[in-house]
Amino acid sequence: MRGRNFNKLFSIIGLVLGEIYMLLTILAPYHKGPAVPLKFAVPIESALPADLSMPVGVLVFKLVVFAVLFGVFGALVGLGVGLLLTGLFAKRPPPAR
Repeated sequence: MRGRNFNKLFSIIGLVLGEIYMLLTILAPYHKGPAVPLKFAVPIESALPADLSMPVGVLVFKLVVFAVLFGVFGALVGLGVGLLLTGLFAKRPPPAR
């Protein structure tokens, strides 16, 4: 079974897309409030102030930790896609007589 091996190419593409997704996830703005209407009142003391921003040290730490996780999982997804495409486009030997 000769054919092109897509594993390395798609693993690198998956790694890069995983890192881009990580940046978009980490640097997205935070939602300031409950996700759904609540059945009971939330005390005003527990509400976050509107101008609350994340400290730079925490943001850098999150970027470093999640870069490892998102990059590895993106590369694994890319490897799976590469294995599927390699198997799909593999040249099959002629049948034996």
